[in-house]
Amino acid sequence: MPGTTEPPSIQILRSADDPRFQEFMDEATRSSAVVLDSESDSLYHYHQKICLVQIAAPSGRSLLLDPLEGFPVEALRGLLEDPGIIKVLHGSDYDIALLKSKAGIFLRNVFDTMIAAKFLGRTEVGLQATLRDELGVTISKGNQKDDWSARPLSAEQLHYAITDVNHLLAVMERQKAELDEKKRLHWVVEECEALERLSGLPEKAPALEVFRDVKGVAALSPRALGIFRELIACREGIADELDLPPFRIAVNEALLSLARAEKDGGREAVMAAVRRREYTDRFREALNRGLDTPDRDLPKLERGRRIELPLSQQRRVSVLKEWRKAAAARVGLDISLVLPQRLIDRVAEVNPGSMDQLAAIEGLRRWRVEAFGPEILKLITRP
Repeated sequence: MPGTTEPPSIQILRSADDPRFQEFMDEATRSSAVVLDSESDSLYHYHQKICLVQIAAPSGRSLLLDPLEGFPVEALRGLLEDPGIIKVLHGSDYDIALLKSKAGIFLRNVFDTMIAAKFLGRTEVGLQATLRDELGVTISKGNQKDDWSARPLSAEQLHYAITDVNHLLAVMERQKAELDEKKRLHWVVEECEALERLSGLPEKAPALEVFRDVKGVAALSPRALGIFRELIACREGIADELDLPPFRIAVNEALLSLARAEKDGGREAVMAAVRRREYTDRFREALNRGLDTPDRDLPKLERGRRIELPLSQQRRVSVLKEWRKAAAARVGLDISLVLPQRLIDRVAEVNPGSMDQLAAIEGLRRWRVEAFGPEILKLITRP
């Protein structure tokens, strides 16, 4: 087969008609759980793709599926959307969004071993640390930032990819036992159910609107903002044409500096600000478009109006933050798990007077109401 030469022990498939895939699916659909992972190319391309899918069954049989060489990821839909089979992933949010966007697959019955590690109070929750802590297994993450769209894949890359799925079923079983002991298993299940509802990857914003989301734009003058808008739109266009991530064309900080000068500093100044110097003239044209934009057409940022909260609401925020520190230490969890800031703000704003009203706050989750609800209500209703 063209492309990849795999070691004999690692099976990489390029067709859903491959008998090895059919055998795997027969086994997987009769299993209680499968392990899943994926690799993409967001660090190397403007248009992201699913470059590799890794999947494993309880028997230890594992496969690498290569969409770039013909494997149709959609062939996994029946398995991955089956609510009766647990899908075990580590740090699943990106995989969930990627599969929704690129293959129209909506994962059901997810168990995320990174989420589980957090609820067990682990201070390190990456895959490498999780395998070490739960199983005493040491793995390398040296290929994590490889270009997974490049072919052929090396034997080292194939080994790295398959290792990501070979141990997670054992990890899940250990984590479930400990979570059950701590009476937190249903906490993790609820958080994983929320992950399943994540949206797919967002669509690319129009090129002339991308500048709004760049850190540092709020400090630009109106003219500099107009210049920056054109520079960023120019970069987006080139990135799209070359199918490269924008930062490989020019980094935000360099374009911000160019815009702040509010002048055409010559070809040398522009050349120094861009990484792909063969496009210097296009960036200079963009800079001059920004300089020539009439004042009335310069972009404006929507700035949030500062709202002074009522003193009673400020007090509730303050006491909730103090309570959160003590509660997090007591249960051995990170403060952001106990009650993230957005929920502190929302609880303080709603000022619920009953458990039902507390439970109705979006995003609070049933487990927080169950574990901390009475304390929270007592805290915020103090005179």
